[in-house]
Amino acid sequence: MIQLQVLNYVLNNRDFAMLRLNNITQEYFNEYPDEYKFIEKHYDEFGRVADKETFVGYFPDFKFIDVQESPRYLLDSLREEYVYRKAYTVFQDVNKEMTEGDSRRGVELLLSRMPELTAQLNVDSTDILHDGADKRFQQYCDTGEDITKFYMPTGLPELDKRIGGWNRKNDLVAICARPGVGKSWIMDYFMLKAAEQGYNVGIYSGEMDESEVGYRIDTFMSHISNFKISKGYSDIFDDYKQHIENMKKLPGKIMVCTPRTLGGPATPAKIRAFCERYKIDILGIDQYSLLDSEKSMYKTNEKYAEISKNIKTMQLELGIPVLINAQLNRQTTQDGDGKPGTENIAGSDRLGQDCSIVLSITTKDDHIRLVSSKVRSASSKFELTYKWDIDKGILEYQEHDEENSTRHNDEEDDDAPPSKRMRRTQTVGEDIKF
Repeated sequence: MIQLQVLNYVLNNRDFAMLRLNNITQEYFNEYPDEYKFIEKHYDEFGRVADKETFVGYFPDFKFIDVQESPRYLLDSLREEYVYRKAYTVFQDVNKEMTEGDSRRGVELLLSRMPELTAQLNVDSTDILHDGADKRFQQYCDTGEDITKFYMPTGLPELDKRIGGWNRKNDLVAICARPGVGKSWIMDYFMLKAAEQGYNVGIYSGEMDESEVGYRIDTFMSHISNFKISKGYSDIFDDYKQHIENMKKLPGKIMVCTPRTLGGPATPAKIRAFCERYKIDILGIDQYSLLDSEKSMYKTNEKYAEISKNIKTMQLELGIPVLINAQLNRQTTQDGDGKPGTENIAGSDRLGQDCSIVLSITTKDDHIRLVSSKVRSASSKFELTYKWDIDKGILEYQEHDEENSTRHNDEEDDDAPPSKRMRRTQTVGEDIKF
C-alpha cells in the first residue's frame, strides 16, 4: 500500500524531486516498477512530472487515491518496507552460509552486506546563513576555550600548530612513504600519544604481530633500545621492567588486531566491527595495501577505490579520526629531495581524494621529513624535519630547516591568496623525544 501512496503523492503534487533528493530509486517499487520508470523517464526528459491524463493513457488500471500523509511519513514507511525486503534476502543468504558452509564466512557475509541495510539515508540540509550561523559561532567560542573538544593533539607540537591536531569528527589521514622509510613507526607514535591522553586507541597491523607493535610502543615511551628489547638483552632488564609498570598507569588503551585475530585480511566491515566493539576513539590502519574488499573485483585500482570509499564512510559515521598508512609508488623520488603528492599513492588515487590530510615521509641520512601533500584546513603547505634515532625513538626537531622549507613553500604556493601565504613568526620550544 505504501508504494501506491507514494506514487499518488508524486503524481498529485508533481513532486519527483522528493524521491530523487532522498535516493529513492526503482528498486523501492517492486510492486509498481513500470509506473515508477515511466514517471522517472518523463521527469528526466521534460523536467516535470507527467499529469494524470498522460499517466492514465499508459496505465489505465492504476488506482488513484487521496494521500494526506506527510512526505516524511511516506519516505520513512517506504524505506522501512524496502529494508525489510532487503534484510529478508540478506538473512536468507547468511543463514544458508551458516548452516551449510563456514560459520565465520557467514559472519563476514553479514558484515559485508550491512551497508545495504544502513545506507538508506535522508538527504537533509542546513541553512548556514540562518539556522546554522548561531551553531557555528558557538562552536567557534567552544574551540577557543578548549580546542581539545574538537581536536586531538597529535603529539608533535609543530604539527599541531599547522593543523590544530586531529579533527575528532572529520579527519581521514594518509601517512605515505616508500617501504622501509618509517611510516609504521610514526603511526605507532601518534597512537601512543593518543593513549597517553586517555583515548581508546585501535590499531590494525597487517604485517606485524601484537608483540612487535608493543615493542615499538615501548621504545617510544621509554627510549630503551628497540633492538635490545626485541632480542632479549639482559642489561636492560631493570629499566624495561620499570617501564612496563609505568605503562600500565596510562589512562588510555591500545587495542591491536591483526589478520590472525580477524581470521584473515581486514576488510572495512571487519575494522568497523572492531571499532564498535572496543569503542575506539582513534584508529590507525597499517596498511592500505593489506586491506581487502568485501566485493570481488578484478582491477586493483577499483578494489582500492572501493576500500577507500568504505573506510571514509566508516570514519564519518563513527565520528573518529582514522590514520592509514599507504605506500608511495615506485616513481616517487626516494633520495629525500622530492616532494611526493597525492598522485603518488600506490594502488589508487581515490585515497588521496578521500583524505582530509596527506602527510608524506622521506628520509635522508639520520633525518626524517614530514611533508604536507594535502591539508584541507591548513593555511599553507609545510615541511617538518627531525633528526631521528630510530632505535631509541628520539626525535630532535630541526627548527631552522623547517623555517626555510616553509618560506620556500609559501613563495611557491601561487594558488594561495596573499592573505594565506603566511610566514612563521613564533619560535617552537624544546626538542621532542618519543
